[in-house]
Amino acid sequence: MNQPTLAIFITSYNYGEFIGKAIESVINQSNPNWKLYIYDDNSTDNSQQIIKEYLKKDNRISWKNNKTNRGKTNQQF
Repeated sequence: MNQPTLAIFITSYNYGEFIGKAIESVINQSNPNWKLYIYDDNSTDNSQQIIKEYLKKDNRISWKNNKTNRGKTNQQF
């Protein structure tokens, strides 16, 4: 029986200290059928660089970066 694909969302704003661990926890899930959506609100720390490195490693990861900081918002991918 096939497992369903899990949709996992991470929001980020200057989350560089933790974003790598958050992404790693998704990658290490026991179910390999997942899709990770990262929504970054124009971080000014190293969050975007870390996210870009993971994008190169795993095609199940998608990233949406705002060009300006929008604060709380409903974002669609």
